[in-house]
Amino acid sequence: MQDPLSGILLALTIIVGVGVLVFVVVLLMLAGTLLYARKRIHQILEHYDKEIVPHLAPMVKSAHSLVDDLSPKLKHVTTNMVEVSDIMRSEAQHITVSLSDMVERTHQQAARVDNIVSSTLNGIGHATAAVQEGISAPIRHLSGILDGLRSGLGSFRRKRTHSNGTSATVVVRKVEQDPY
Repeated sequence: MQDPLSGILLALTIIVGVGVLVFVVVLLMLAGTLLYARKRIHQILEHYDKEIVPHLAPMVKSAHSLVDDLSPKLKHVTTNMVEVSDIMRSEAQHITVSLSDMVERTHQQAARVDNIVSSTLNGIGHATAAVQEGISAPIRHLSGILDGLRSGLGSFRRKRTHSNGTSATVVVRKVEQDPY
């Protein structure tokens, strides 16, 4: 009695059995790998405990003590730097105010010197004009007098005769323009 479904059922049972067997083999391999990994991790931890921790512990302690020692000093240095920065800012502001004051005074003095120089040059110009007028006016008068004398003397020296035989005095007068 062979049922047509019994062959299929048998084939499925064999396939499921083989699948379970493969699954069990994979699980056993995974368990072996995990046991090996656990053993290797224990070896690494033992190596760490024996070889690295004895050297690492003093370094960690010295780093910790160094941080503990430097921490207040660093706080003190930063506090000092803040104070120095404040002082420098204050001094820079003081210097800026002083320089501004000096520049303002320099401008005032330059204006004052300019005024003095301008007044002096104006005074020199007026004095030059007064001296020039004081000297040139008498020289013009003297020149006019001399020209008049020269003309007068020249007219006495030159006497001309007319066609009728009489002599006449010719007055030659030189007229000059005032150059000023």
